[in-house]
Amino acid sequence: MDKTLFLPSMIEAFSLCRRSYIASMKSFQNRTQSAQSNTNSQGISLLKQFVKKGIAEINKGRVTTSHHVQAFSGEYWPLEQMENQNFNQDQTTRLFLYSYKLLMSYVRKPYKPQGAQVALVGQKLRAKVPGAKVYLEDTFDLILWYPDTRTIEIVDFRLRPSSIANLNSASAYILARQFLADKLRSRMHFQNLVMTTCLMGQNSMQVESIKVEDSNLHNENNWKSIVDSLTEMKSPNFSESSDMKDIPACDRAGCIHCAETKSQDEDNDSHGLCLSA
Repeated sequence: MDKTLFLPSMIEAFSLCRRSYIASMKSFQNRTQSAQSNTNSQGISLLKQFVKKGIAEINKGRVTTSHHVQAFSGEYWPLEQMENQNFNQDQTTRLFLYSYKLLMSYVRKPYKPQGAQVALVGQKLRAKVPGAKVYLEDTFDLILWYPDTRTIEIVDFRLRPSSIANLNSASAYILARQFLADKLRSRMHFQNLVMTTCLMGQNSMQVESIKVEDSNLHNENNWKSIVDSLTEMKSPNFSESSDMKDIPACDRAGCIHCAETKSQDEDNDSHGLCLSA
């Protein structure tokens, strides 16, 4: 990824743990090689693309019945790509049935609360960040418009719980997405902003929403932390070639990128300890 282009999830990873950020960068850099050697990883990627496209078609009103889902699956299921990745028949069948059940569940009950109108689907936004000389970019899966309250709701569909993003209005992830959403204000003239995460299931959907206040984005300290993080992220010290051992461990309990190092440091410190009366 261009070192002047960042995603909200990258800022969140960086704010939580520098090592987590570098690990994500390494993963992104080696994505092609990993996909060729890791069938499971590639399968998840192909499944996610297929399901997201299906959800988008449902939200656009082009797929509205179970028969439409069947037709869509027959036309767009990436069978050739899976064959090129040496998937066996059992793997392909299991992935297909899983994604098919997700779409069948969603078409029966799409996410559209009372009073909502579908405004945009799969909207990609990019904006330059003043003071950091970088760009932020993200794709909003679904944007709903509530004319009675002049509210827009940004909906993010997930196939599994995220280890990075959280619905905390002060988190770097939410602030970065709020910055991008604010670019829609000239087009939609909204007064209120709600962000929602929909965790997809084969029989149900878990929905979590939060109202985002303008004051969070316009708080000088909050925005300064975003700019400072982006400025640091684009520096050579935090590139995909960096050695994570050279980056200080974070203080988060259970961080997989820091726990092992912390344990080693504690063991090393214990060698120099002695008991005295």
